[in-house]
Amino acid sequence: MQTKPSFFRIVPTIFILTFIFSATYGVRIGLSPIMPELQATLNFGHAAAGNLFLYISIGYAIGLFSNAFFVSRITHRKIIIVSIFSMAFSFFLLSFAQNYTQLVLIMLLAAYCAGLYLPSGFTSMTTLADKKDWNKTIAIHELSPNIAFLVIPFFAYTLLGMGKWQMVVYGWAVVCFIIGLFYVFCSLGGNFLAAPFRFPLIKTIIKKKEFWVLTIAASMCIGAEISVFAMLPLYLNELGMEKVEAGKLLTYSRLLALVLTPLGGFIADKFGSARTAFFAFFASGLFTALIGVFPVDYLLGILLFQPVFPAIFFPACFSLLAGMVNPETRSVAIALMSPTYSFIGLGCISSLIGFMGENGHFEMGFTLAGILHFLVLPFFFFVIYKKRDC
Repeated sequence: MQTKPSFFRIVPTIFILTFIFSATYGVRIGLSPIMPELQATLNFGHAAAGNLFLYISIGYAIGLFSNAFFVSRITHRKIIIVSIFSMAFSFFLLSFAQNYTQLVLIMLLAAYCAGLYLPSGFTSMTTLADKKDWNKTIAIHELSPNIAFLVIPFFAYTLLGMGKWQMVVYGWAVVCFIIGLFYVFCSLGGNFLAAPFRFPLIKTIIKKKEFWVLTIAASMCIGAEISVFAMLPLYLNELGMEKVEAGKLLTYSRLLALVLTPLGGFIADKFGSARTAFFAFFASGLFTALIGVFPVDYLLGILLFQPVFPAIFFPACFSLLAGMVNPETRSVAIALMSPTYSFIGLGCISSLIGFMGENGHFEMGFTLAGILHFLVLPFFFFVIYKKRDC
């Protein structure tokens, strides 16, 4: 049996993969801080803004799913390399968009390239790490959303101050290229193939009711994490907040999540992945619903805690998923799960919030996104929490 490298030896690779995952969030939420400028320049409204994130989720979902067809022929490492450098190219191409249609088409390409990463990145990481270190490893990797949520607004508003929105996407292209170089020259693992994508293999995974409950729960938390962040600038603008102040509020809202996310892995180690995921999922729904209840003066308190719980949920969720399948089929399980939660969580929930905003009820969109958690909660309790082990 091959000996696994020590946890400390693989930490640099985990952090590089974490930054690549952050770059994929740049595709999914990177337009949010510059959305008012895009709306003014390319002439589209709140509903179209929400639909743009739906289109991005479709491209991302197709990329996730198509990964399963490549990994039996191309190593995970090569797919990760293609993903990050293709994102760099897509961001460069985005600077030439002249209308909403071109914006959608280029973002579909960028999202497809981003989607290729996660099944290969997750499989490379969990194969490299010893099973006892999975929760810690995944918790570090799950810093990605909050790194992106913190850095992207600051990065975007800084570059917007230097020029037009095109400066921002140029900057993202350069960042993706640099991260790609670090992965090529400074990382370990990923030099193996996955099991071929065959129907009996798919059937084995999709027959597990635990798989579907985790997938739908992850969809709700993606909505709470990404869709809320993506639509908040427009909501805060509707409430009369200046865009610089809105950017600061978005940044502050992710600080606590960035600090507490690594603790999610240690909490899951101590209390169990199922228990941690259940309580984090409950709190995610509660605080998301409260965004639509509290007036703007009190939103900072809610927004400080709201992102923490999806961030704690995902390390436990992915640890549960990893325990359901063997290493050869792990990327296939991710390729099946991720398109669903991306489409529902990023696409449908952001469209729901955008639709409510277009009709003058932005706050109701956020409240409904939180209430959806509670519709899933009983299934999570009886199928995942009560079993404690998938």
